[in-house]
Amino acid sequence: MKKAIVFGKGNLYQKNKNKIKKTYRIIAFLDNAVDDVVYDSNEDCYIINPRKLEDIIGKEEKCSLLIVSQYYIEMFNQIKSLYDNKFESIEILSEDEVFIQNNELFFRLNSRMFETFENRNQLMELKRRKMMSDFGVEFFINAKIHPVSSDGSDFGMPIDRYYIEKFIEKNKESIKGNVLEVQDDRYSRKYGDEKNTNITICHVEGWNNAKLINFETGIGVEEDVYDCIICTQTLQYIYDVKKSVENIVVMLKQCDCALITLPGIKPISDFHQKNWGEYWSFTKDSVDEICKLLPYKIKYDLNGYGNVKSACAFLYGLSAELLDTSELDYYDEKYPLILGLKIFKHKQGG
Repeated sequence: MKKAIVFGKGNLYQKNKNKIKKTYRIIAFLDNAVDDVVYDSNEDCYIINPRKLEDIIGKEEKCSLLIVSQYYIEMFNQIKSLYDNKFESIEILSEDEVFIQNNELFFRLNSRMFETFENRNQLMELKRRKMMSDFGVEFFINAKIHPVSSDGSDFGMPIDRYYIEKFIEKNKESIKGNVLEVQDDRYSRKYGDEKNTNITICHVEGWNNAKLINFETGIGVEEDVYDCIICTQTLQYIYDVKKSVENIVVMLKQCDCALITLPGIKPISDFHQKNWGEYWSFTKDSVDEICKLLPYKIKYDLNGYGNVKSACAFLYGLSAELLDTSELDYYDEKYPLILGLKIFKHKQGG
């Protein structure tokens, strides 16, 4: 069995762990996050900072280096600069069609054509070329059965995120004071008033030290606390949507607002379905009914985004950069890809 040092121990390694261990005897892992050398009892071997790798290379016979990460470009360039020609072979396990030859990275455009690249920008351009070549001018006639990516992030900005950011940016003046955002603080920080914003991150399971709040059950819900609540692409994973929106409104201070985005046309997310379930896609009518049934006096503004072309592109996993702004910004209410809901809280009803 081939001996190997593995660079990368994240999700991609965990997903392919059994397959890797059938081919390689792992003698160490590399990780820039460790300062020196630490022992991993679960893997029964050491985790080493790449700068300390010389200590192992000098003691072992030549072995292979297996790079297992989406950041393989940076990892390969780091190893190449530190330990050129020190390994029997360097191999990459990734979701991209890449390989190493003559100490250079190559991307497979098709069965006959290969291109070299040195950085992520060059790789993204090669991916775009491959995608355009694969689809060609007969796209709708010879449409493929499977998408080219899960959401378009392989090629740039996902199309749904383009619309989400458009909605959040339109309402950025509301992002101030005590702000609550679901899962992370990406939009609070990007669009909020930095000097006048106090951000709290919440998650239904309290991941990454976030505040544990369950919109559906009411766990962690406090009344009249937040000036703004940002909840993007979340309510489709909650069965009791009405109760969840009600609790979001409960947490708002009087006369403040929540910024909520909901999916219309979308693929099912394997990750979210596995962890929480995926229950809903929304239309203007369904959102109107949810808002009408709330036991609070509210005002709300509902915006739609998307059209048949952007919806098809999104379902095929293309990115926003591959469409013109005019194609993205045209809204056809028959094909809602994203709905942006802004809820203003007033006083409780009688």
